[in-house]
Amino acid sequence: MVISVALATLGIRIAAFFFFKREELGALKGLTQRNKLAGAGYSLLVNKFYLDVLYEKVIVGSIKGPIARGVYWFNQNVIDGVINGAGRGTVRAGRFVYDVADQKVIDTAFNGVAEVTGETGGLLRYLQSGRVQRYALFLFAAVGLLSLLLLIFNA
Repeated sequence: MVISVALATLGIRIAAFFFFKREELGALKGLTQRNKLAGAGYSLLVNKFYLDVLYEKVIVGSIKGPIARGVYWFNQNVIDGVINGAGRGTVRAGRFVYDVADQKVIDTAFNGVAEVTGETGGLLRYLQSGRVQRYALFLFAAVGLLSLLLLIFNA
């Protein structure tokens, strides 16, 4: 208890000396340049006991290197592998859709419809002569055929 009271009293006296006798402080100017121990103490206090350097260089520096390498490896081998695999799968799916669905199914269906339409139009070309009498004959024949079919299937 005596030691702590003595240190507190010494601290108060030193503070009072610096506060009340400022003109005598001229001798303290440049003390850190003249005295190695005072310079080291000043540097220690200015650099906050070098805790920031310890934290950044030792703790963070020892962790960030391995973590960065691990994350880089994960990115190169896992994430890029997934993305490249998805890209290859998409290319294969696109080729399949183009080769099978588009070329064989859709194009075949549309080409078939176009061919049937063309053939039907070619056959109907012979029926179109521009003579109204012939059209009336076809209409009369169709009505007669339809009437005959109705008579046969409804009787």
